[in-house]
Amino acid sequence: MDRKEIGKFIRELRKEKNLSQYELADIIHISRESISKWERGIGKPDKNCIQQLSKIFGVSTDELILGRKIENKFESETLSLNLYDKMNKQKKIILITQLIIVIISLLFFMYYFITNYNSIHAYTISYSDKNYTIDNGIFIITKEKIYFNLGNIKSNSEIKYLKLYYKDNKKENLIYRTDDVNIVLYDYYGYNNFFDYNKMNTILENLYLDIELENGIQTIKLSVDKYFSNDKIKYDKENEVIKTPNIDKNKINLNSIKEKFKEEDGVYTYINDNLEIIYFEDLKIINIHIKNKENIEEWNYYITQDMLSYTEYIKDNIKNSFDFSDNNYKCLIDTCSNEKAKVDYFYDLLYKILV
Repeated sequence: MDRKEIGKFIRELRKEKNLSQYELADIIHISRESISKWERGIGKPDKNCIQQLSKIFGVSTDELILGRKIENKFESETLSLNLYDKMNKQKKIILITQLIIVIISLLFFMYYFITNYNSIHAYTISYSDKNYTIDNGIFIITKEKIYFNLGNIKSNSEIKYLKLYYKDNKKENLIYRTDDVNIVLYDYYGYNNFFDYNKMNTILENLYLDIELENGIQTIKLSVDKYFSNDKIKYDKENEVIKTPNIDKNKINLNSIKEKFKEEDGVYTYINDNLEIIYFEDLKIINIHIKNKENIEEWNYYITQDMLSYTEYIKDNIKNSFDFSDNNYKCLIDTCSNEKAKVDYFYDLLYKILV
């Protein structure tokens, strides 16, 4: 269909009928501008308009589509066959295009599945004997980065320094050394500042901690237990439900985290001066870390277990540490204080940031 030929033909037919553009437009019930566009070849009539023009001008619809009068029956049949072939070609092109889009979409989803399936692993870190207790430790490994939090260390003696390492064929490989009472590490793939991605299985199975005290060094083998990995095609609905904190189910809107926090690989981060909040979406864990000079406060809220863990450090010593779940407080040191105030502060802080 040549628009210019069609427009020229309509103009000739209109003039043969002594009709102005306004008069023709009024008969077809369209605007005069539409007629003008047809005749200038920058537009073409639709099926309904072609049928009306055919009746008005006494020509066939094939002639209008061709843009001139057809002199014999053979030419008319040839035109119809050509149009039929053209329509079939267009249908084939559309089908091929749709098939290509479907294939590309499938390849994309396959690539996404292959690259993301079983790409997140989370472990708990713990240890317990008559002298030491380590709990609430978290070790999260993705294809791009690692988050390691040793957790709370309960000791009857003052800790001078900590040394984290793993053994490979009886050889010690240092990961981190600090004079702090906790170890929190971030790693990014390709940099390997602390952890060797290629040795991760060895690290998980042979992770050790040296604790230096006033009376010597105590070496302990940390227990690293698998907590979560995204290796399931379908998750049970019960595991997908986020339990609401006991304080006030309407007080915290977790969905607003995705709007206000910076996201990377399912880890949402909020930093403001001495305050840091991290939300691990797959693990359903919220971590809040506040540091004021020599005082450090840390909350870990395990949403699916509906349990909140709190630890306060002053000058590298644990001053306060407890767990809160089922409206009960469990002290993790000899004596605890201000439990309710610390729990309320956690939810109030989240509420102020998320609303």
